[in-house]
Amino acid sequence: METIGSLDDPRVAAYRNLRDRTLRGENVFVAEGCVLTRRLLESRFDAESILVDEEYANEFERLAAGRMPVYVAPKRLLLSIVGFPFHRGALAVGRRPPPRKLDEVLAAGRPGAFPDHLRLVILPEVT
Repeated sequence: METIGSLDDPRVAAYRNLRDRTLRGENVFVAEGCVLTRRLLESRFDAESILVDEEYANEFERLAAGRMPVYVAPKRLLLSIVGFPFHRGALAVGRRPPPRKLDEVLAAGRPGAFPDHLRLVILPEVT
């Protein structure tokens, strides 16, 4: 665990001003909240770091298992870094995999894998 004491700390730059930033082109996404942060750590996606308030530090240090840094900040500072209280004490930066071509996506849906009533929906430019 690494303690964060300032908004200017470069280790938390990815988390600053989320409300005012677009993450398009940065090839990263931010998981907000304990549930989504846990799911990210259990998923196929790589996490670059975790930022938590002191209440969740031990839990996420254990879940991270040394795979990425866990940054810990007081709740008041965490609210200032992020700019809004939605995160509920935990955030993580995840890395997007390289985009797949449509042919690859369609090939992964082998015949019979899904019920006939399911459809593929493509939503470009969604963040």
